[in-house]
Amino acid sequence: MHSARKKNGVIIHRESRTFSKKELAKTWGKIRKEAAELNTIQKQDKVVPIGELLDLFINDVDLWASTGRAKRYVIEMLRDCPIASVLSNELKALI
Repeated sequence: MHSARKKNGVIIHRESRTFSKKELAKTWGKIRKEAAELNTIQKQDKVVPIGELLDLFINDVDLWASTGRAKRYVIEMLRDCPIASVLSNELKALI
């Protein structure tokens, strides 16, 4: 499976990997695409509420369609919780 990211018609990032099953390849492609998009957001130093990031996930038709019922419920629940108003640059890992 190949994953490529373009900007103004020019490839700015490309990677590939081999999988034993087509579904694994599709899932990997979706994950890599999302990671690249999130990385772009981080590079822009754009600070957004977590709720906006959850909306991006919900509004991605392919990603949302492949999400299980329990995960959908949790994501929608988080969207309605106070964490949705927390800014992305305020997240910290608890160790």
